Amino acid sequence: MGIDLRYILVILALFLIGRAILNKRKVQFIKNDLYLFLLYGCLFFSYIFILGNKNIVSDELKSLTILHIGNFLSLLVFIIYKNEINEKFILNIYKLSICILILSFFAVLFSIDIPSSMYTGERMISDGIEQVNLFGSMFRIAGFAEDANYAFLFLYTQMLLLLGNKKRWWDYILLIFVIICMAFSFSKTQIIMILPSLAFYILFIKIKVTQRQKNVLISCFVILIMLLPFILYKTNFMASMGTLKTRYSLWKYAFNMLIENHYMPSGLGGFRFYINNVYGGHWIVQSHSTYVELLTEIGVISLFLFYKVFKFNLKSINNIYFLIVVNYLCFAITSETLYLQYFIFVSCVLVNMNYSRNEMREK
Repeated sequence: MGIDLRYILVILALFLIGRAILNKRKVQFIKNDLYLFLLYGCLFFSYIFILGNKNIVSDELKSLTILHIGNFLSLLVFIIYKNEINEKFILNIYKLSICILILSFFAVLFSIDIPSSMYTGERMISDGIEQVNLFGSMFRIAGFAEDANYAFLFLYTQMLLLLGNKKRWWDYILLIFVIICMAFSFSKTQIIMILPSLAFYILFIKIKVTQRQKNVLISCFVILIMLLPFILYKTNFMASMGTLKTRYSLWKYAFNMLIENHYMPSGLGGFRFYINNVYGGHWIVQSHSTYVELLTEIGVISLFLFYKVFKFNLKSINNIYFLIVVNYLCFAITSETLYLQYFIFVSCVLVNMNYSRNEMREK
């Protein structure tokens, strides 16, 4: 049995927070910090809605809880130590994690046994008629990401970081491996992420308007993206695509759950417990949309706070980080993301790196 790194993360975060308290460290807050605090307040308050839920799966709830606690503590650390964030160090750590992910891809490809202590037991590869990668083979690799969609997101982000920053010769080698692994984890639903994000990014950097008009454009984009799952579901857009058809079915169950709850949120993990009960205890699955999750599990206020977080972020950052955040918002249409550490990366770390960089320039 391996060591659960989630608990190590919690302990490390508590240590850093405790050290800051003992040293009476002064903390500089920005609006984004407040929005994220309130969002997590809604998230943890939502637990009140699962009290008395007879369909709770305790292990699933425990897993979700430790993930969100770890994320919240990470958020606190990045806020407290905002002025000490080293952009180069953060990017190198991300690069290291991607290298480990790539190694897991090749371990899967070449059937190298990986100790069970190094992953949670979820599938590192998915096969079937709906799991066609870019090479035409009917399998997609997830590696240590344990979900091919998440693996693609992490790899695509690394590709953007490599393309958007100065590169050394080994970065070009890494870029080649990243692209190869992206091809093994790619699916048709990724098009929903890539095309709109690239289109908006190109439009945003090319269009010649005032900053105020750009802010309006950002607001409209974030609102549209957050509404898109509901629009796609209502219009049954491209329902012939198996992965979208499955998502529409899950979203229908999520909306039914919301109606059954008299439009009150079901609480964190509520959909998982609901769908598991519908399928007789044989299928625990997420709703496959961050925006559907926010509305049906955490409440409409959380949707508004999510909007405020990413509106602020997109107004505050530029260069390749802007595209990474836009890309994340598009990815969140068809995947739940709040429990990922990646959520802290795009909602807090990127904007704080930008903040730290500006502070250094002023000095």
